[in-house]
Amino acid sequence: MSTRGGSCSAAARSSDSSSSCCAAASRSLPAGWPARGGSTKRGRCSPTSTAPTPPAQVDLSTVDSREKQSTLRDLSMLLKNGYWKRTIMCGVLYFAQITPQYALYTFGAVILTSAGITGDAAGTLGELLIAALFAIGVVPALKLVESWGRRPMTLLPFALMAAALGALALWVGAPAWFVIAGFLVYAFVSGGPSILEWIYPNELFPTEVRATAVGVAVGFSRIGAATGTYLVPIGIATIGVNWTLGIFALVTLGALAICWAWAPETKGRSLADTATIRTVGV
Repeated sequence: MSTRGGSCSAAARSSDSSSSCCAAASRSLPAGWPARGGSTKRGRCSPTSTAPTPPAQVDLSTVDSREKQSTLRDLSMLLKNGYWKRTIMCGVLYFAQITPQYALYTFGAVILTSAGITGDAAGTLGELLIAALFAIGVVPALKLVESWGRRPMTLLPFALMAAALGALALWVGAPAWFVIAGFLVYAFVSGGPSILEWIYPNELFPTEVRATAVGVAVGFSRIGAATGTYLVPIGIATIGVNWTLGIFALVTLGALAICWAWAPETKGRSLADTATIRTVGV
């Protein structure tokens, strides 16, 4: 009897210990699990199954409507209070830099061949040099944009780019070395505008419309990329390579004029300062 009583006593203690374990564990269980008890198996607690909480219903039409209203509000701000000048300047900067660049990347060999550079090896070598200079030109521009400033690194490269393209357009039948040299000069000095495409839109607009401003500038660049890609072969076939390069030179000169008039200097100033119209006089 004593043995049986001891066994019962031990079983009771085990049952109490198990109940205490379940009670302690239930206090740390997440919401939706039973507060006390639950089923036990082999001394372990197991939760009682509960029905899942249904997900919240979201009216997507309302969300889309709010997003459209926000986008229209941001776009309207870019077209008033003087920001329209900055919007046009950033878009033209991007357009004028990317249009000839995409043309040279895509049809570099065709342009060099049309300019009188014969032989697959010569055309390929010239195209590789031009592509390399596009990348190399960014390196000094990253340093000079902080030491010289944003405005000089916009105006001077655009002037040199227009001069290089204009010289290639005016010298009909130029020798191969001159054609390659002109393209190399253009590719190298284009590093300045290529980095300012991202710097200027982020510095010239308030935080609430900054993302929209960058999107508008990128939209201008896509137009330029499409123009350079699809119209260059048509231009070479109809008006010739010199006239095509002349059009690129005029586009670059137009961007130079707009940046001269509306591109402010933002070096060494805070974003709050540069994004305010009245402090920069634009």
